Amino acid sequence: WERIPEVPHQDSRHGGDPTAEIQAVLNRILPESLRDIKRHGNATVPAEVLAAIAMLCWGWITGGTIQERIAAACDILKRVGRVDEAVSRQGVMQALASCSGSLLPAITDHLAEQVRQIKGHWTTRGRVNIAVDGTKFMAPRSAANQAHFAAENTCTRPRSYATDADRSKAATVQLLATVMWHVGSGLPLRWRIGGSTASERHHAVEMLHELPANARLIADAEYVGDRI
Repeated sequence: WERIPEVPHQDSRHGGDPTAEIQAVLNRILPESLRDIKRHGNATVPAEVLAAIAMLCWGWITGGTIQERIAAACDILKRVGRVDEAVSRQGVMQALASCSGSLLPAITDHLAEQVRQIKGHWTTRGRVNIAVDGTKFMAPRSAANQAHFAAENTCTRPRSYATDADRSKAATVQLLATVMWHVGSGLPLRWRIGGSTASERHHAVEMLHELPANARLIADAEYVGDRI
């Protein structure tokens, strides 16, 4: 397992092969419904394998570039018998872009169901405590990002800039992520992504119908009003 860079909570005191443990975790967190998701065209990577690579790359492996993480994830999946050959970084990213809409709901619903089954973690005094908050962050200043979020990030009043560098910096895409997470487990349950002028409250309203019927929503003063 030398190729896995910085796996959190890995116990360096024991040199045993963790194959069985990793297989057990993947069996637990990957929903069986992923096997029913059909990839289009000549796609060769099954949806469940794609989901496993994504979970390993962005959930367990914390160091290295995306290409190195994907290589390490494929190495792990080879050892547990889930893939026969490595998948390229370009192939993984293109596949995720095309079928994330099917993968994400299946995985988030399944993970929430796993938390429900852990006694003492899902509810507190009969209620499911769900916290909601939003944060803004900078996205890569790519042409695709600028084009996709241009309408949401455009200032209504024209501005002049001293240099081309200042104008380019002002065009950097800023995104708003609004996340609802389960307080007892720390698991993100639902989220929305929008441009810098998007509204946390509007995002929260969109997600209300996706919460459990007995949920208790915990939020700061930003969410106070007649819309929520």
